[in-house]
Amino acid sequence: MAIAAGLIWFLNLEISKESKALYDESTVRQIVNGKREKFTELEKEFKAVKDDKINMEAVVPSEANIFEVMRLFESLAKKSGGSASVSFSDSLNKDGVFIETPFHFTASGNIDFFEDYLKALEDLPYGIKFVSANIAGSAGLYNNAEMKMEATVMFRFE
Repeated sequence: MAIAAGLIWFLNLEISKESKALYDESTVRQIVNGKREKFTELEKEFKAVKDDKINMEAVVPSEANIFEVMRLFESLAKKSGGSASVSFSDSLNKDGVFIETPFHFTASGNIDFFEDYLKALEDLPYGIKFVSANIAGSAGLYNNAEMKMEATVMFRFE
């Protein structure tokens, strides 16, 4: 009986070890499969955006192109029938990839110009966030007035 009890106890320990090993292996397999699924999703998303890199870079210009963007803002004012001067301040957020740069606009024109100019700015592919706008004119909005506006634009950090 003692030999049978010892054999049962020994086999019970071996079965417990194997059961734990199978449980651990199953858990690891589930974790690996989950990671594999996430990797497959990321790979699929990367393939979808990889070919659109040019358009993505156009939406978020390089910080080296900040003066080009300023000239574009000023030329849009001329095309809209008025004039604008644009300046920028130091960048606000630097996370290593994107920079949020504040822009200050001073534009002169009438209400139709302001409407056309804002629409032209909104239609740009850039990530522009308008912060504030103030329009004031001594002779009313339908005559010459001045608009002061603040906005931020996202740039790629380089």
